[in-house]
Amino acid sequence: MLCSICSTTLMGIWDPPKTPRVCQVKDFIDDHSIRGFELPEDRPDDPDHLHPEHHVFGHHPSQNSFEKSVQDGCFLCCLLDSKGQAYRDGSLADFNLRISPLTQDGATWGLIQGWLDTCLQSHTRCNELKDPAFTPDHLLELDIDTRTFRLVTAAEIQASTRYCTLTYAYHVDDAEIIPSTIQQLQPLSILPQTYRDAFIVVEMLGLKHLWIDYLCLIQDSQLSLGQLTIKNRDIFLNSFCGIGTTSATSPCSGLFAQREPQNIVPGLVDFPLDASGNKSVLKFDYRTPQVESFSDEPMVEKPHTIQERLLTPRMIHFASTQVYWECYRALNSELNPHSIVLRPNTRLGREGEKTAEGRILLSM
Repeated sequence: MLCSICSTTLMGIWDPPKTPRVCQVKDFIDDHSIRGFELPEDRPDDPDHLHPEHHVFGHHPSQNSFEKSVQDGCFLCCLLDSKGQAYRDGSLADFNLRISPLTQDGATWGLIQGWLDTCLQSHTRCNELKDPAFTPDHLLELDIDTRTFRLVTAAEIQASTRYCTLTYAYHVDDAEIIPSTIQQLQPLSILPQTYRDAFIVVEMLGLKHLWIDYLCLIQDSQLSLGQLTIKNRDIFLNSFCGIGTTSATSPCSGLFAQREPQNIVPGLVDFPLDASGNKSVLKFDYRTPQVESFSDEPMVEKPHTIQERLLTPRMIHFASTQVYWECYRALNSELNPHSIVLRPNTRLGREGEKTAEGRILLSM
């Protein structure tokens, strides 16, 4: 949010009677003990008179007023308090400002479905499977009616069955669930919260099958480490959709998050660029310990999860404050649903882009 003082200041920045100008920048004395200035003389003949970049502007009338706005969460006041950043960023139409309190509700699922539909209909690279007939040796199969699941083999399901993969960065205790106990139907309630939530995502995508390495990788002493690596690579390459436990720190953390929408939505102002009324969106980002960026999430920079992200054609990331969509062609978030990044549709890719083969191109 923006406090009323900041909002008035920004909207009148080209109109001296509306927004007090303390002095020109060149005359400003950076002394916090000074509590007041005489307003500069009105000099309309000066060509620099209207240009905001040449002036220091008035703000809150007192320190108490300023601190209250910081406490209330005014983005500009927090920025001045050295806890944020401001930059020009597109237009208001680029942002989704209707963030809901839960990442599991209908509004979020509507965005996910829209991203998926766009990907399936227009992203050629995302739909080029390495082996259209590929099926993992084992999958977890959901029975929607009875809310149960079991471990099935490739021989029990149709070839090329669509399935999801789960990517996580936490340690799993081998004693929690033994794969041999889930070859018969088991209630979902025996699973840790993260796995139960993953099945909710599978169901919402209209699927029944989920691959979790801990439960689906049955040890085979006849396979070499290299063969196992290739098998795992093929599992992620041919996944219909990855599910990223991006903020989870344990199997019990769960995927879905509660949040305060006002702490997620950035401050957006149609900022006047000149005296003629031309405007551009000014975006104020204010990060608190409760609002993490995507790059700060526990799963993002782990070596094995980076590999799985690059291999998987598309992935839904359930982060601590937002849901993100990542595929070969786009990176979207709930705040920027129309694409933060649109990757070019080329086989070779560009620096920093993941390719259809699951490699990342980095400059040296």
